[in-house]
Amino acid sequence: MARQQPLYLIFQWHMHQPFYRDPLSGEYLLPWTRLHVTKDYTDMAWHLERYPEMKCAVNFVPSLLLQIQAYADFEGMEERPLRVTTMPAADLTVEEQRFALQWFFRTHEEQILRQSPRYTELHRKRGPEPTPENISAAQQSFTVQDYLDLQVWFLLAWTGQDLRRRPEVRALLEKDAGFREFEKARLLEIHQEAIRSVLSRYDALRQGGQIEITGTPYAHPILPLLIDSDIARLSLPGVSLPEHRFRHPQEAERQVGRGVRVFRETMDWRLEGMWPAEGAVSEAALDLLAQQGIRWIATDSNILARSLATNAEPVRLTPQQQYAPYTFTTGHGDLTLFFRDQRLSDAISFRYAHMDAGEAVDDFMTQLHTIDQELPDDGFPYLVVITMDGENAWEYFPENGRPFFDELYGRLTETPDIAPTTFGEYLNRPAAPNVLERVHPGSWIQADFHIWIGDALKNAAWDRLNEALRFLAQQRAAGVPIPEEAEQAALQAEGSDWFWWYGQPNHSPHEHLFDRLFNNALRAIYRTMEAPVPASLGKDILEAAEQAGS
Repeated sequence: MARQQPLYLIFQWHMHQPFYRDPLSGEYLLPWTRLHVTKDYTDMAWHLERYPEMKCAVNFVPSLLLQIQAYADFEGMEERPLRVTTMPAADLTVEEQRFALQWFFRTHEEQILRQSPRYTELHRKRGPEPTPENISAAQQSFTVQDYLDLQVWFLLAWTGQDLRRRPEVRALLEKDAGFREFEKARLLEIHQEAIRSVLSRYDALRQGGQIEITGTPYAHPILPLLIDSDIARLSLPGVSLPEHRFRHPQEAERQVGRGVRVFRETMDWRLEGMWPAEGAVSEAALDLLAQQGIRWIATDSNILARSLATNAEPVRLTPQQQYAPYTFTTGHGDLTLFFRDQRLSDAISFRYAHMDAGEAVDDFMTQLHTIDQELPDDGFPYLVVITMDGENAWEYFPENGRPFFDELYGRLTETPDIAPTTFGEYLNRPAAPNVLERVHPGSWIQADFHIWIGDALKNAAWDRLNEALRFLAQQRAAGVPIPEEAEQAALQAEGSDWFWWYGQPNHSPHEHLFDRLFNNALRAIYRTMEAPVPASLGKDILEAAEQAGS
């Protein structure tokens, strides 16, 4: 017998980019905010606009919102990939040619690059890897037209399906080769128009009641570690911690408070709920969030399994336990906790791109109906929460995910026993949530913090940050005014992304640029305070480690 209540479903699409602006030079060292707007953030809004019955939550990180606003005006924007793209191909210097050959094939090879005969030809001409030898050889053979076609194709590779509907963009895609400078200039204008309008599109969806805007703290920090690094031992006993204990709860408070303020001041959005960066929670972090007026948060189901445990082993969650919210009492009032379904979230993130869109959504719907059948018909409004990256997965899908979203949103809005909703709407339904007596500290990854602390390089970064924050605290205690540039640099350095890329297990071709951004943020603190930069910041962390190992 079918349950009388529908199974509620909340998607939360997490949109996140760290601060890419170098605090010392003012230059944006990486272009991903700009390029994800024109490929992914516009598409994600477009999918929702085409299915007005679909409801979900869209989670923005303040560092992303501020950078989108900065990019809204290309005039004066210092970003090398943009500069090399905009420059006439005939005027590229030898160094700029080398940069284009190294950078402008950075897209998904199978789903994007291989879809164009010309882009494929240029890639083959450059060589499969951007080695110095391949780049030098390509410089001997690339013509001005080759460089111009490469510039345009890099822009087209980062042009989503929404913008590809434009007649001018379709004409370029069909032309494939032999582009002209005026065509490139028009494509750049279309990108700029998309950047200027993207946040207003999400605001229109919000005002129409189709989406709920959720947030994270300002620079996407791991709040529990900012409050006290020793919390890492509770979730992973024996973990190696930094030389000096990191305890800066006031910085965590600034991250939350400034984050809430950015939403209010930039878009007039009032936050009620948060996905704390990486779903990272601790009881102290929850208390801080409640203090700042946050009504609910979402984290991972593995946190729930460990929070309900009575010994060292997590419990095996029943459907009734997993698909319900919980109330946790903090020193500043009750907070509602939602727990995402990791299995379904990961299926979309990592598995469905390799399946036909119809088959993928069949699998998704089958799993939802199985969950629904396993739940009791007791009148409780059970719900499935899916929280995942809203930008990086789609390049692995055909057509940037358009067929998948057509199937997904189309099927969901036509299935009466599945009810897409938002966190706010759900909380307005009369229901008594379960009570959680304790909250296990951890993140969405293995319910601990090992991705951000414990490796020697990660710990070195925490010690450098600790030294800089202690310096600022001493200056405040002495009554010295702290310039806004120093405050901003400290917040930027506290972001999670730098620690993610240090050491094991994650690696990126841009890890030296991430390293430079982190260390320059720390150096900027001292320079804006007109204080000597400590000798410990004489070299970037990776540079020092590589020299020590050589």
